[in-house]
Amino acid sequence: YFEGLPVHTLRPLLRHPDLFVQRSATFIASELGRQASDLIDDVIPLLSSEARWVLSGCMDVLPVHAVGEQAEKFAHVARMLESVDKVIRIIAMRRVSNVDVSQLGAAAKFFQRPDHRHGTHERCLVTLSAPGGVTPAAIVAMIHDAYPLVRRYGAIGASRLIEELPALMMEVAQSEDPDLREFHKSMMEIRGP
Repeated sequence: YFEGLPVHTLRPLLRHPDLFVQRSATFIASELGRQASDLIDDVIPLLSSEARWVLSGCMDVLPVHAVGEQAEKFAHVARMLESVDKVIRIIAMRRVSNVDVSQLGAAAKFFQRPDHRHGTHERCLVTLSAPGGVTPAAIVAMIHDAYPLVRRYGAIGASRLIEELPALMMEVAQSEDPDLREFHKSMMEIRGP
């Protein structure tokens, strides 16, 4: 593929019933970057897979491909914040924390559409993508919210401001929510000492 094989030949591999083939195809699509953006609609259905490594591969592909006119499709990664699988939720938190603010805003618009309405995702994404930036007080309130999804978005907001306000990540580390503590741990491992 890096030597000119047409990207559309990955399409049947993404649709293949074998999970190893699907994972390999998502890996190739993620490595090709925007060159494989035409495959985004073939990757999204794989987010219903029960295989973590297929889901993880899809969540590697979508942030790269869900840009510009396709940015709303990043909402499919945000939706994974509600996965029943803790590992997938943590991966989704990392992906959402690392995308451009325009992708967050586009995902908020996706959740405003009548066919995809979800008030909590919409509200949290609007907060994190606010033109003037999100306030530290809003992030702290989200981290301590009663609803787990809101807490996850609060942790994401804290990680997005880690350079300017590292104390916010201490709120995440000290949370009673095990997802938030695990997210903090994974982000600190990525950042290093």
